[in-house]
Amino acid sequence: MFNTIVRMVHGKKETEVFDKFYKDRLSAYPKDEVKRIFYGHVTELMIRRSPDNMEVTFEEVASLTASDLGAVIDVPYAEVERSVLVDGDFVVSMEGAEDTLRYFKDKGYRVAVLSNSYFKAATLIGLLEKLGLYRYVDLLISSADIGYMKPRREAFDILAKRMGTMNGYVYFIGDDPVNDYHGSLSAGMKPIHIDLRGNPVQFSVSSISEIPDMFVD
Repeated sequence: MFNTIVRMVHGKKETEVFDKFYKDRLSAYPKDEVKRIFYGHVTELMIRRSPDNMEVTFEEVASLTASDLGAVIDVPYAEVERSVLVDGDFVVSMEGAEDTLRYFKDKGYRVAVLSNSYFKAATLIGLLEKLGLYRYVDLLISSADIGYMKPRREAFDILAKRMGTMNGYVYFIGDDPVNDYHGSLSAGMKPIHIDLRGNPVQFSVSSISEIPDMFVD
């Protein structure tokens, strides 16, 4: 999803997310201390789960951080996630993404999003709705909900199953050569790589805007 149909305006997503979370919920505490605790939990959980490609979620990191500080977050974490990501104004659509999504929707393709994200699907849907992109999407799956991260085979299998099809009928588009291209290829899908870093693979394009030309009758 990120760097495929949406992108960050400034800097890294993790920095923007932390700064917004701190400002909204934990600004009564020293920022350096909150940052140390927050990223300490991120690192600890990632080390524990990375061998199995299992997701670390924003909700668990944020709740552990608040607990360590003795802070009370008295709203549902769905609201916290939305305020951090959807209301943050630091994510915009990739150039050409809406036109490409509209093309496939108009052609009768079913469109799904499979995202490695520590935000849950409801939050990502809210972001795409804000950007006017979700109208073209039939299904969105986040690793925060299913646990498995790309390139785990299970993530791609869940996508195909929920779309009501078989892996071999799925064209999978993404910017990451390992997680998206080789992951979906190993799962039996048909990958298309958007090469943003000058590392092309067999089926690479330089922009999402080029992809509809590959499907012209």
